[in-house]
Amino acid sequence: MSHVKAIILSGVIWFVVSLQLLWKGMNYTLVSAVEEKGAFFSFIENFVSEPVQASLIIVAIGVLVGILKGQFVLAKTVKRVIRRILTLQNPIPFKKLYTRGYVFLLLGMMLLGLSMRFIGLPFAIRGCIDIAIGFALLSGSFQYFRGAFFLSLELKR
Repeated sequence: MSHVKAIILSGVIWFVVSLQLLWKGMNYTLVSAVEEKGAFFSFIENFVSEPVQASLIIVAIGVLVGILKGQFVLAKTVKRVIRRILTLQNPIPFKKLYTRGYVFLLLGMMLLGLSMRFIGLPFAIRGCIDIAIGFALLSGSFQYFRGAFFLSLELKR
């Protein structure tokens, strides 16, 4: 696989995971408005007149946190991964695309996400967290795509 394809693959993985997290986060937020009104949701609901408005505020908090995390935290990760991919020789075997540490980090984040179910976090908080991480990954995926685009332009020269 070429450098550009490897970078695009990384972006696609982050993009797909981000969409799943955003879907799950929106569902949790809606469930919190309809069925389970935990302390966090009730706190937000004190400032508005409708449960739907409280849900929108929770989504907005998640979006804002996610965009900030994507721009200031994950941007560094994306740049580091792209730099590493560029050091590998073409064709890049899939097995060497990611380091062991990166794979363990991803597995750890998945376990952390699964643990939220077992520790009993309210749906509103789980939804806000999933939306924040989803938007951060979405932002990171766009940075991967941007990096692949500029690399392909550079290679055409």
